[in-house]
Amino acid sequence: MILSISVIPNLVIFSQTYRVRFQIQGDDINSEISDKWESDDIITKQEAVEMLNKLWESLTPSQKDERDDAIQAARSYIGDSPTKGRSDQGSKSFQNSNRRVSNARIDIEINKGAAFSDDRHVIYLRIQGSDLSSNQSWGYDDKHILRKKVALEQLEQLWRNLSGQQQGIRNDAYKQAQDFINSAGVNGIEGSSFTKEFMNSNANNDQKILIVIDRGAAFCD
Repeated sequence: MILSISVIPNLVIFSQTYRVRFQIQGDDINSEISDKWESDDIITKQEAVEMLNKLWESLTPSQKDERDDAIQAARSYIGDSPTKGRSDQGSKSFQNSNRRVSNARIDIEINKGAAFSDDRHVIYLRIQGSDLSSNQSWGYDDKHILRKKVALEQLEQLWRNLSGQQQGIRNDAYKQAQDFINSAGVNGIEGSSFTKEFMNSNANNDQKILIVIDRGAAFCD
């Protein structure tokens, strides 16, 4: 059974892994129009577009006219991001080619980590074998990419449910699975019906640990 986990963004400034800033600027704007994402989760495409749209609706019709092409380009930039999001940090500006206000623009800054991942990620961790009365399994189905820390904690919990003998048959496999999770990049590993198997060299063919990325990505920082 898949366990659905709701992840609430952590907005304590000192612990963020991922930071993104959205800003609409130009000489025709008197006050700052900006918003930021600071969280231990990568912002999804939907969340990013919603934040950008909220800023957009604070503009006057004439301010929108100066940026109507820019907003479409900014939305496309977000939507065209890879499944696990963009990890190319820095600022990206979007402007109309026929603008009257020379510095009228929309800025998106990826200041730390990554941004704009797909909006659903489905992952399974399994320990299986004929020596088990029942396979040990954990599932994740959420809009945010599964973090390494959470995955390792859940894998350890499955591991603790095994007897010493059952662990001994899979001790190398367990370490290999941990190393695989830890080796993922800042925004994780993409997958679509992707399965990685880990086995001890002396184990039976069914005595293994499986990591399945059924959809999206997994194991971000």
